[in-house]
Amino acid sequence: SNIEARVADVFELDFTELPSDADFLIGGAPCQPFSLSGKRKGFDDPRDGVARFFAFAAALSPEAFLLENVPGLIHGKFLEKLCVHIA
Repeated sequence: SNIEARVADVFELDFTELPSDADFLIGGAPCQPFSLSGKRKGFDDPRDGVARFFAFAAALSPEAFLLENVPGLIHGKFLEKLCVHIA
């Protein structure tokens, strides 16, 4: 089987630089926008990589994806918006 892995910052990578036949997408977002001890700006924080991750997932349409669960990401006001990104 052919396995290719690419590690990159989603803010510096273009969708067209990735293979169009990706089976699996793995990502982790900076935790500061969603941190329980921070300002909790979430998706309004310029460091938020979650929305960009889901833009990649939509463009690549992999069979599956895995996004690291940052503490605070699935709590309170962020959960509903996260569900919109997943849909």
